Amino acid sequence: MKKKYRKNINFLKLIPERNVEFEEEENGKITLILEKTKNPLIKAIINFFNRSQFFRIHLDEKGSFIWKLMDGKRDMEEIIEKIVERFGDEESITNRLKVFFLQLERSKFIKYKNIDSPEVRKNET
Repeated sequence: MKKKYRKNINFLKLIPERNVEFEEEENGKITLILEKTKNPLIKAIINFFNRSQFFRIHLDEKGSFIWKLMDGKRDMEEIIEKIVERFGDEESITNRLKVFFLQLERSKFIKYKNIDSPEVRKNET
């Protein structure tokens, strides 16, 4: 089922949580680990050619910092505060993060723990 961008959502009250496996490197950077396929036939072919079953996506310092904040406990307002504390006040950070998190959600890297709660829903008047 394809998700539409929800216009009647209070973005700052959303609580993102990670939805894929990851590793933290010694330098603190995060690597996301994604299974290439769930299809057993394709997995067998990948194994036959001695290839990895996983994609590895390496996040930079800022991406790693944000990934660690998405623990399923902090809402977007708290995450934005932490980002501004660490990296300074950037113009339009909220709008940039909306696009970033929308991409993460569409790729199924994250999900929102409280997407259907009344506190997140804006009045539809």
